[in-house]
Amino acid sequence: MKRISILLMALLICAAAMPVITTAAALPIRIVVNGDPVKLPDAQPFTDANNRLQVPIRFVSEALGAKVGWNNKARAATVAIGKNEITLTAGKKIYILNGKSMQMDTEVLLLHDRTFVPIRFVSEALGATVNWDGKVNTVYIDTSKIGQTPADTGTVDYYGFVLDPHPSSKLIVNKGSYGTLGKDYALISMRIVFNTKDASYEEQCADAESILQQKVDQDTVTAVMSYVKTKTTAEPELAHKEFAGTDYVIAVGSQQLNDISITVYKK
Repeated sequence: MKRISILLMALLICAAAMPVITTAAALPIRIVVNGDPVKLPDAQPFTDANNRLQVPIRFVSEALGAKVGWNNKARAATVAIGKNEITLTAGKKIYILNGKSMQMDTEVLLLHDRTFVPIRFVSEALGATVNWDGKVNTVYIDTSKIGQTPADTGTVDYYGFVLDPHPSSKLIVNKGSYGTLGKDYALISMRIVFNTKDASYEEQCADAESILQQKVDQDTVTAVMSYVKTKTTAEPELAHKEFAGTDYVIAVGSQQLNDISITVYKK
């Protein structure tokens, strides 16, 4: 009788917990612009295979105040506001920002007769600030600086790796001493941080992967990022490991209670 009572109690506890788990898993993606929640009447935002938030292009026009054009023959979307214009082509990871070719880690998607664009790349290209809170599945967009030229925030070229030196994900990227001290020194070093305010682990990983993909072969990038993602908090150690690609060697490691270091060397 005692065993039956214990079993019934366990079943009741499990049954009580199940709705909570289901609710958390079903939490929809929310978009907040300048503090105001935005409702999308038809096509809904979603996270794509590259962990980037995709939104219907109409949202870009209505919520950010941008002009949107679509070239059906070229399968390309153009988004413009002020002096800034970004062109994204379906299925491509290269986009054009004010006439300059840039790289991203995802692409425009055509689904159910709707055009979806990666909101972070589009918003930041136009001058907005984007932050993601994974705990509540919400993306926060601040358009107060929209319309400023990207040159005001700037990108840098570190030995062929073109990047934002201060990404919103809080990934830390530094130029190495390869150019001044020789081939035994790093081209770039990146650090995925854990204890920095507003830092997003997922977005830092995505940014690091995007930077590596510019010049490192995909098999090596995949191996590097798979190893990096075995450490998701600051506590465990990540043993030093080197990945030799076609032209580059990438070293990865982290001590206990520390950030993850990713260093790129010329082979």
